[in-house]
Amino acid sequence: MRLPKTAMTISDGYYFDYADIPNQEFKIRILIKIICRIGRYGNVLDIPYTVGNHSLMLSYAVPFRLALEALVHDLHEGIMGDMIGPLKQLCPDYKAIENETEKYCRLSLGLAPIISEEIKIADKCMSLNEKFQILNSSDSWDYLDGYEPLDIGLIHLDNDTCYKAFLLRFESLRIGMDVPLVEILEQVNIAENTQ
Repeated sequence: MRLPKTAMTISDGYYFDYADIPNQEFKIRILIKIICRIGRYGNVLDIPYTVGNHSLMLSYAVPFRLALEALVHDLHEGIMGDMIGPLKQLCPDYKAIENETEKYCRLSLGLAPIISEEIKIADKCMSLNEKFQILNSSDSWDYLDGYEPLDIGLIHLDNDTCYKAFLLRFESLRIGMDVPLVEILEQVNIAENTQ
């Protein structure tokens, strides 16, 4: 198959055309696998901490009614990548395409087309947790002025464990179950040990 110049192969047999976002398919499991491999903060961290890891942790830091939205809030980054915020500020065309991709990804999951204000705030607060717990940074980040870290200790998961835990969390939230992270990680470990 010959792809248009505006399309990118995401995985074997699955491509995404950025010029026709409303008509694209969002393959959720593939996108989950991808975000569980994309490193946060421009992929410059010395430890494994991915977009998927971030989203999984955020889903446990918000009230249960917001957990599914928190879990999938960055799923569109499986298509767009995780461009760092300072660079996004300089690329308005990129930001417009990202917003459109996020909108249709959210709609494919049955969510409102625009992220809730509560998740936007929680995401910024989680950035403070990551700033202190992952980056060990004391630098001031202007866009986080006025926010406080969330009451959660972060854990680092390898890509495969992150993917499996994310899937289990996703499936449990889709049926209305709030399974604690420790139980999900136990299920992942049990499954790995029986293979």
